[in-house]
Parts: sequence; structure tokens; C-alpha cells
Amino acid sequence: MLRLVQKRVHDRAVLKLIKAWLRTGVMEEGEYGETITGTPQGGVTSPLLANTVLHELDRVWEERCGHLGVLVRYADDMVVLCRSEAAARESLRRIGIRNLTPKRQWQGPFAG
Repeated sequence: MLRLVQKRVHDRAVLKLIKAWLRTGVMEEGEYGETITGTPQGGVTSPLLANTVLHELDRVWEERCGHLGVLVRYADDMVVLCRSEAAARESLRRIGIRNLTPKRQWQGPFAG
């Protein structure tokens, strides 16, 4: 994630601040927990860093999957619209999503 940020942000002081935010843990139910990867949900840096990463996803989508369907995203959520389940599966394979979770579900019917 930091490599993607460094492509767009060149100010060392800002990069140092972002690194510190990424190392900062989270408080859950009054208990401190280490942050292992990513940004804490609801953290002040979450929208900024999500959009930095998702900007790269937009680029990769157009390059590898644009012909398979349409990627629609709002903040850190996204919907992939394809004409067939096969196209949907292929698009997810190309961007590296292998498993569907409760947040990643198939919705049909597929338009013909």
C-alpha cells in the first residue's frame, strides 16, 4: 500500500506521517490491538489510502477487464456488472479475487 502512496505523494513529512498512522494500533472495546496490515476501519487515513489503492484497481480494471464488464465503485465499495457469470468469474480472476465471502456475493440474474 505504501508503494502506491509513494507514487503519488513525494513529500517526506507526509509519507512519514502516513507510515506512523499505519503503525498505530486500534482500540476495540477498551483494548488496544496492533495493526498488522491495512488501515483501521473508520480511521482518518482509511478513505485517503483506500482511494489511492482503488485508483490502481481502476487502472488495472480498464487494462485487463474493461471488455468483460463495468466496475462501479463508491468510496471503498465496488460492484462489478457483467453480462454473464462466466465474464464475472473471469474478471475477478484477472484482478486476483479468488474467494467469494459474504461481502463478495453473486447477484443475478445476468443480463443477456
